[in-house]
Amino acid sequence: MSNMTKEQIAEVISLRNQGFGYMRIGAAIGVSTNTIAAYCRRHSIGVGSVEQPKSVKIKTTCCKHCGGVVVQDPRRKLKKFCSDKCRMAWWREHPEAIKRRYVKHICEYCGREFDGYPEAKYCSRECYYLGRYSV
Repeated sequence: MSNMTKEQIAEVISLRNQGFGYMRIGAAIGVSTNTIAAYCRRHSIGVGSVEQPKSVKIKTTCCKHCGGVVVQDPRRKLKKFCSDKCRMAWWREHPEAIKRRYVKHICEYCGREFDGYPEAKYCSRECYYLGRYSV
C-alpha cells in the first residue's frame, strides 16, 4: 500500500494526465519522486493517460497450436501458447521454424563434415583429444 492519501492519489492522476513528470508532481504534492514513479508504474498511469480498471487491461489471443484462448498479462511479454504442452507440441511439429546457429564445418582431425557452432573445430570429443594431444 502506498503512503499517499486518496487526495494525493487523485492529484497524481490529474497532474499525470496533464503531462507533468514525476519530479514536478512530487514537488507539487510533497511526496518523493520514487513514490510517485512506483505508483504510476503499478497502476499504468502514463503521461496523458487515464487510469483504467484492471478488467479493461486484460487482453486475449489465440493459441498457435490448439486455437484456445490465451489470457495476456499487460505487464509481460505476449504469450503465443495456452500451455507448455501446446508450446512443446507446436515446436515438435514445426522444426523448420527453429532458428539454429549451427553451420557446416570440416573436422580438423578426421576430415568429416559436421554441423556445429561457428567456433567449432572438431566433430567429436574423441577427435578433439586425438587432434590436440596426439603426437
